[in-house]
Amino acid sequence: MTESSSLLPKRLASIRSKLSLVKGEYFLVAALGNVAYLSGFSGDAAWLLVGRRKAWLLTDPRFSEEAGEDLAPGIGRFGTRAGVDDLAALLKDVRARKLLVEDTVSCRVQRQLLARLPGLNVDFIPGSVEELRSRKDSGELSKIRAAAALTDRAFLRLVSAAVPAVTDHRLQAAVCAEIFEGGGSPAFEPIMAVGENSSRPHARARGLSLGPGTILLCDLGARLDGYCADLSRTFCLGPPPPRFEEVHQAVADAQRTAIDRLRPGLTGHEVDAAARGLLAERGLGDYFGHGLGHGVGLDIHELPRLGPGSADVVEEGMVVTVEPGVYIPGWGGVRIEDTVLVTGTGVEVLTLSGQHPPRSVSDRR
Repeated sequence: MTESSSLLPKRLASIRSKLSLVKGEYFLVAALGNVAYLSGFSGDAAWLLVGRRKAWLLTDPRFSEEAGEDLAPGIGRFGTRAGVDDLAALLKDVRARKLLVEDTVSCRVQRQLLARLPGLNVDFIPGSVEELRSRKDSGELSKIRAAAALTDRAFLRLVSAAVPAVTDHRLQAAVCAEIFEGGGSPAFEPIMAVGENSSRPHARARGLSLGPGTILLCDLGARLDGYCADLSRTFCLGPPPPRFEEVHQAVADAQRTAIDRLRPGLTGHEVDAAARGLLAERGLGDYFGHGLGHGVGLDIHELPRLGPGSADVVEEGMVVTVEPGVYIPGWGGVRIEDTVLVTGTGVEVLTLSGQHPPRSVSDRR
């Protein structure tokens, strides 16, 4: 049993402790990342019902082998699919009276369940598994480091592919090819924002081509062995356009300020304010419209949140992104992002050791 799998019973025990505190009988886990975290299941269709003494996985025949190989000790399999009928049968079998559910469970599922079990009491218990997931153990960190290394390699392949007339779609393909060849999968659709399209933080590729002085904002991440990393860089092909050096330097300084500020005990709001304040001083505060960062792990977006108003407290063992950006409509945008580990005294940057590439790539022909 690997280190991470050996921790699965402890994770279930933590959830059972919360069940006892709120006097709950059973807890329905529906988010796939949470199911994987508690059970070890690697398929992409499942529910997990956690009771005070036992737990059951509900999945369908497509994942019979995964259910037989992955599950932590003490987790049984019930029924033939992750659906309301099998869940209702299981709850009836164990004579459940009160069911707590994640806030990802839809109203439709709840209505269907209550139609089958009219006497069942259903209530929410939000964030319980997500809070556990926010602090990574050493096994998880090893996987995130590997995902970060693969993300780095994909970025270097992107730089080598950034030549005149290449399209954003071909750059996406180069990134995905490197990730797949490295044994992973893209954690999300890579963002390749060319020219003025880079003013859109989550721009979609539009078949645009690189040319002299063209801004390229790229955002990419690999998922490897279930865990993710995230990286953004912005550069130009050849001589940059007016203001690019100024904006790029401001964003780089904002990121460095936030990374230097980031440490256990601070709130997400306090870390965000460090970067946001610097951009405001440079006259660019109005162009930073999203939060500074987010947790990374089994999902590309997890707790904690680093952003305005976030009361999430940063703790040692959390892995987060630090990604300030400036987006000016009609001109373009700059974002610089790294995946970082919060240590006892500060952070360790996991992507490219925090080193930014040149702000322009030579005009190779």
